[in-house]
Amino acid sequence: MGQQVVRFRVATAQLAIAAEHVDEIVPCDAPTIVPGVPAHVAGIVAVRGDAVPLLDLRIFLGLGDAVRSEDREPRVLVVRAAGYRVGLICDVVVGVRAIDEESLAPPASVQPPELREHAQAQLDLGDAIAVVLDVERMLEAARA
Repeated sequence: MGQQVVRFRVATAQLAIAAEHVDEIVPCDAPTIVPGVPAHVAGIVAVRGDAVPLLDLRIFLGLGDAVRSEDREPRVLVVRAAGYRVGLICDVVVGVRAIDEESLAPPASVQPPELREHAQAQLDLGDAIAVVLDVERMLEAARA
């Protein structure tokens, strides 16, 4: 087996991030709104005494309306890459999975275009396909 990924879902999209980038998973507390930031920045939250900006992946990756289901409390994946520490709002954290290179394919068919732009690979889960995100590229783009 190769690397480990953290699998999660945003809207109907199955996503994954290399586990080496995930610091922790925390409940999604109500963020402090920051005026003048792009729409994909939901605000900031305190995580262990640090102010962490929240990236709303529904908006940033073009996955649909930012309205979330009332029956499920969102989670925040606190990730670190490219010199940034950011919270990614997700609907459900599925878990950690070891993957091998044979289960990865180029992300050519990933839609929508915003998601494809930040896709590193497609991961064949057997019963579904997950998009592995390029965290460094994503955080650099979100910062711009």
